[in-house]
Amino acid sequence: DKDSRHYNTIVLTDDDYDKYKEISTRPKDWSAKKEQLTKNKSLGRSRGDSQNSNNANLTPIGFKRRGLFNEEKWKDFTVPTTEEVCQEIKESHVSFLEFIREELASGKDRAGIIEDIDIELEALELQEELAAEEELFGKLLTIEHRNFRKRLDDLRKQV
Repeated sequence: DKDSRHYNTIVLTDDDYDKYKEISTRPKDWSAKKEQLTKNKSLGRSRGDSQNSNNANLTPIGFKRRGLFNEEKWKDFTVPTTEEVCQEIKESHVSFLEFIREELASGKDRAGIIEDIDIELEALELQEELAAEEELFGKLLTIEHRNFRKRLDDLRKQV
């Protein structure tokens, strides 16, 4: 195999050494794209300049025009009152009970209905634990949860 290599045909030039030095001194993570970005930066374009770039990684998260950090989007937000939260929970309970009644009327598999009810009961337990830990909602929520739990247990027995 040494005979098939023609080392005597390799011609060295001064350019080769310069090219070798250039390549050998590059950082290990060098890429042509990074080099181009560096050149653009030196031409007056900054790394975080999102207007001149299609690369989302160059835009700081806090300055995106969409999402959670958009102050304009959240300017009218107010924290819901306890009464509003309790009302929303009541409405979700009513809609779940309607859903289960519809499932029963449509003749859905009883095991599936029981599973849905059990999942809702587990979620209710978690809500009660969180409310107790954080002392949220008070007696109003506790009474509502008790009533809802009773309705779910009654529905489960009917199934």
